Amino acid sequence: MAENGMAMLRNKFAEKLTILNDHGKGILCKLYHTKRLLQHEQPPSVLIEKTFESQVKAALKKFPNVDSLKERDSFTSARREELMNTLQPHYYNLVDAMDFQDRVKEVVASMSACQMRLQLNLNYRLTALFLDLLHTYVAVILLLFRLDSRRMIAMVFNATYSMFKGNMEPAYPRLSQLLLDYDTPARVMYAPFKPHINMILTPLMSVRAHLDTMYQTADEFRKAHLLNIANNPAKMTEPEHMYDVLPFTTSTDRMIHWLVFGYLLIPNALAEDESMMTMLRCLGDGFVLQLYRTEVAYPHTLLDTTLASLADAKKMSKQKAQVAEQLAAAITEAPTLHRDRRTYLRHSLAQLLALVQDKPGLLGPKMPVVLRGLVMARDEVNWLMRHAHAQPPKAKAKVNPKVFQDKDLSELLFYITEFNYLLKGQRAIISRYFKDFLTGHNLTVIRETIGALHLSEHEHKILNGFAQTLEALASGEGASFAGFRLDWLRLQASMCAANVPFPLHQNELFASYLNLAEFNSYLLDNADTFVRETSMPANMWFYRTTLTKMFDTCVNSPAHQRFSLAFVMLCDSFSFNATPFFPDERMQIGRGAAEMAANFLARIAYNTTLAVHEMAMAHVALGAELLPSKAVTVMVARTKKGKAPVSKDADRDPETTKKLENLQATLADLCWALNHHVTVNVFNICFSPREYLVKNLSSTVPNALSHLVTMNAPDGVPQRPSVCLSAVKSYMAAYRSLESYVSIDVSSIFANAMLDQTLVAAGSEKPTIATSYVSFYCDLLFKYGGSGAVLFSESRKCLVSKSGVNVRAELYTDVTELRALCSLIGPFGVKQLNADLVSRLGHLLKDMKAIATTNPRINELAQCIHNASDTTDVLRSLKDVDLFFKLLSISGLILNFRKLVLEALSSVLEDRIPFIFTTIQDLHQHVRGSESVNLLALTAGLSSELDPTLIRELRPYIDDPQHVHMLVLLFGVTLRHIGTSSSLAFKPAQGTFEGNSQCIATAAAVLSSILMALSSNPSVMRQSIVQAQKLIIKIGSVLLLRLQKEGGKNRNTALLVLNKIVEESPFLTADVLEEFLPYSLVRCAQHALCAGTSHQQVVPEETA
Repeated sequence: MAENGMAMLRNKFAEKLTILNDHGKGILCKLYHTKRLLQHEQPPSVLIEKTFESQVKAALKKFPNVDSLKERDSFTSARREELMNTLQPHYYNLVDAMDFQDRVKEVVASMSACQMRLQLNLNYRLTALFLDLLHTYVAVILLLFRLDSRRMIAMVFNATYSMFKGNMEPAYPRLSQLLLDYDTPARVMYAPFKPHINMILTPLMSVRAHLDTMYQTADEFRKAHLLNIANNPAKMTEPEHMYDVLPFTTSTDRMIHWLVFGYLLIPNALAEDESMMTMLRCLGDGFVLQLYRTEVAYPHTLLDTTLASLADAKKMSKQKAQVAEQLAAAITEAPTLHRDRRTYLRHSLAQLLALVQDKPGLLGPKMPVVLRGLVMARDEVNWLMRHAHAQPPKAKAKVNPKVFQDKDLSELLFYITEFNYLLKGQRAIISRYFKDFLTGHNLTVIRETIGALHLSEHEHKILNGFAQTLEALASGEGASFAGFRLDWLRLQASMCAANVPFPLHQNELFASYLNLAEFNSYLLDNADTFVRETSMPANMWFYRTTLTKMFDTCVNSPAHQRFSLAFVMLCDSFSFNATPFFPDERMQIGRGAAEMAANFLARIAYNTTLAVHEMAMAHVALGAELLPSKAVTVMVARTKKGKAPVSKDADRDPETTKKLENLQATLADLCWALNHHVTVNVFNICFSPREYLVKNLSSTVPNALSHLVTMNAPDGVPQRPSVCLSAVKSYMAAYRSLESYVSIDVSSIFANAMLDQTLVAAGSEKPTIATSYVSFYCDLLFKYGGSGAVLFSESRKCLVSKSGVNVRAELYTDVTELRALCSLIGPFGVKQLNADLVSRLGHLLKDMKAIATTNPRINELAQCIHNASDTTDVLRSLKDVDLFFKLLSISGLILNFRKLVLEALSSVLEDRIPFIFTTIQDLHQHVRGSESVNLLALTAGLSSELDPTLIRELRPYIDDPQHVHMLVLLFGVTLRHIGTSSSLAFKPAQGTFEGNSQCIATAAAVLSSILMALSSNPSVMRQSIVQAQKLIIKIGSVLLLRLQKEGGKNRNTALLVLNKIVEESPFLTADVLEEFLPYSLVRCAQHALCAGTSHQQVVPEETA
């Protein structure tokens, strides 16, 4: 009897089953790829040429004869090398499948001859390997004969082979016979196993016993408290299912596949009611079963065909009728059964997850329950995916596609992935628990077994090896249990045959001890792989389209958005679908999974950004209701009862409140998903969900900020800067609420975004805040200021629009608005605005210079100024004085507006950065004459005697000092033009002068100093500037005094402008004006203008 056990070891059934299972999976993968390449994807071009197809079609009628393909003028002969290279891998895939079939038959026959007794509760792993092999065998046969081009591959390759080698391929006769015999696999594939019915039936019956326990309805699971570890608090820390742990954690879906494919190989056993009842239960679970990846089988059709092919088919008529009835039940009842199970699993796994997260120590004793819940959840996910994709079979009952759609599936996937993440994170606790279990209970019972049982020498040696392995583990040495598990598998094979001294079925407790030790060893040295293979629905990779649709439904559903990260975490398991037989496949799947995870994260981040943006815009709308302009409108409307409706308070609007609440809930759920895990690893690539959100926010915020400029503005005119600033603050305040949900720095996002908004974008880019406002203010000055439609008011310190102008300049240029503008565009934006204004000044100076060159006699004015007749002759000869005045007034308008902007900037910076501003101010005051310091001061809004940007911009236009002298003289002549013009009246109510004549003073003071600084020697630059400006005062004074006799209509205005030149110039003092003109004239002119008598000349008699 001991020799029987040794014979079993010599047969190496353990090794054969392990190797054949792995080999079978590789063959399935090869056949799957061959089928996809030749039938679904683009086949090689040589196989789809019309000549080849017609010749093959004719040759297939004579299969397996290939003589017609060897003819010299045939397409096969002409392209034989290409055809042979193309078909060689596919042909040998068919040969491998044939050889695999032979090997399986041999192993089953050998095990049957040894009368091996396989039972799931005793020799679990051996039984599982055997049943997996039968499943793989059926899958290989069915998949092989689903390959439509199988005969073509065999014939054409054999023909080309014989052309090269001179004889047919050695495996072709057997392969061609197989292809003929198995043309309808379900009718013949059971024939080789007729002698081995008992060998196959025994493990199937042992599976049935466990299936009866596990295949129940959701209500039965609730009553049994299957996944409720809190049902009995007193036993919460006790181990669960110690002696049936491996069958308990086995997939029910896997058992159903074992039973269905097993009975397909022994259909005669279905004549017994017990077997038929088991088969009917399996058939009632659904109408499709998985063969490999997306390839499925229809068990009802297969079984019906098999039963009809039996010799005693008439005796099976009852079974055939039951199969047809069960198909209808699978279509109508199974979806409801599985839907209820998924509901049960969602609630149970949520409760179980909360418990083990709070008490991770429970993961040790309750690991079987956790794994059972994960296995059930994975089964339900796989069942739903394959039924949703499979074409329903023809039956009386109609299939409703909606029953295979589950909007709550994302929640179930979340619990699956969350458990896997938790088990990885708590690996130390799990390892410590199962290490203590192995070195404690398992080691004790193995020692007791060794001493109590009468074992053969070899079996005794194996058990001693188990004990030594566990003792080494107890002593602190690292141990691998792969050898332990293989030896236990060998021991199972040697103890399950007939006539062995120690039959395993008579020592069930011994088998349970070692099965428990095997389970514990998995969770000690291979926990991640064991848990992943047990629980993760990695097959979802092959249903990517449906998976993407499910994700879209989840991320757009308010009730499920918080579970959206599960789809990203699920991607990590996809790469394990690859097999070693296709090494490149793992890289392809891994990269695809990583790309899918990235797309999922980007979509979650996008929806989060969209939600916070909508909420922020709602806050902006509410903030607009609180603006002073809106408040005044509401107050006026309320005072006019019956004329205007009273607006309802925004905070009492139920629709607005409900919208904000929904957005807040959506934002909270999506942020919870993104913040749930700091990183997610997919195919060794570390993804940071929060970084995706930061990236989306960083790209969305700038666009939103630039949109706020023109929001609700007519004709593309930007909003007032104060309104825009208020909107930006409301928008930022709403975004700050993100920090309550997710750990990101919103301040840095806005700091970067606002910094970008202060820069003027190029023409191809989306306009920034600075772009919009710089363009608007430049258009306001150049378009309306040049036409005199916009006037400068010194008293109001703003620009004022005349009636009929679409844009009210006073609403955009007062102190409040300019400060808001500087807050929005910052120093960088002001710098760009300054650059555009100064650039326009350069063009204006160029035009003025051109006018000066056309008036060469202006140079005579300095010598003949005291001679009235000569002066009159010179003045009469001057051309384009009106145009020169207009250019100079526009220049002054630009300089005055620029001055207002710089003052607003300095005020803002003094509030925002007082210490830095004070430092710059001190540096500017004490370090004079430095261009770099002046530039720094200008950036802070501080003006200098000689503006560095003006000097830099106007330098190219100054090439001749004589031209500068002519311009200076024309500046003085312009004062006389003001005095003689009747259209340049003063408006006391607005504090403005028509034609912006008062801006002449600013232009003359600033431009004369800049021009002289550029044209004179640096050593005498200050004296040159003073002399030039004195010349302007002198010419202007003399010409204005003479206007008293000539009857100047607007001399008072000109006198004020003359005085203003002195006030604007940092190089002149009041006594300079007194040299040429009594100040009493200026004072009287001021009084006359303010009194509204601009045409009355008030001049003391003695002066006249």
